[in-house]
Amino acid sequence: MQADPVLTPKPRLPRVVARVGRLRYLNLLAATVVSAFVVLLLLCLLLRSHRGGIHLFIVWLGVGLVIWQQVAAAIVSVWRLHDLGRSGAWALLWLVPYGGVVTTVYLLIAPGNAMPNRFGPAPALPGKLDKGLAAIVMVSMVAIAGASWWWGPVTVLGPVIDGFLALDR
Repeated sequence: MQADPVLTPKPRLPRVVARVGRLRYLNLLAATVVSAFVVLLLLCLLLRSHRGGIHLFIVWLGVGLVIWQQVAAAIVSVWRLHDLGRSGAWALLWLVPYGGVVTTVYLLIAPGNAMPNRFGPAPALPGKLDKGLAAIVMVSMVAIAGASWWWGPVTVLGPVIDGFLALDR
């Protein structure tokens, strides 16, 4: 006996539906930046150990890394927008000049929906790990901002830039 084609459900494409709260959003954004920085350092070490035509290859890997980091941050932002009950299309505000900064600040400040919405159930409350990592991220951000304000961004970032430039010698 064959199945009736009218009653047989068509297979659906899987939808990625996720919601994250403010602390987890902050931690995931920090994870994308830190992972991109670690890979960039590894690329610099590779550049230091190989001479010749590898330089252009490393540059393109760095460009790809920046693109990957931005895509990962956009995905995490869509998850956060889902927690606010908004469509992921709002993440396109990142393409507007200064829109990414304004959107990120809004996503870090705005409280999410405590009830289930069309994007799924409410995210779990942040645990001790989320709170601890968020505290480390916030302290690091305040320390870097304070040092940049006190000594100037060139003085704070100068040794890092010098380290990258020294890798080429």
